[in-house]
Amino acid sequence: MAHTAMMAVSLGGLDALVFFAGIGENAAPVRDGVVERLAMLTRSKHFVIPTNEVKMMAIHARDLLEQA
Repeated sequence: MAHTAMMAVSLGGLDALVFFAGIGENAAPVRDGVVERLAMLTRSKHFVIPTNEVKMMAIHARDLLEQA
């Protein structure tokens, strides 16, 4: 969270805060805690974006094999 706060300060605030992957998608208490602790830096919207890392790795591996 400290890194997020440092980046937000250097940018002059946040337009949005995006949570993704395992904890980001599935741990509402963690997201709530982060948003609560960063409240003084932003009044931005908060998004949860579902991801599928395994699928993306397979797609990238396929693309690399096709190029070889």
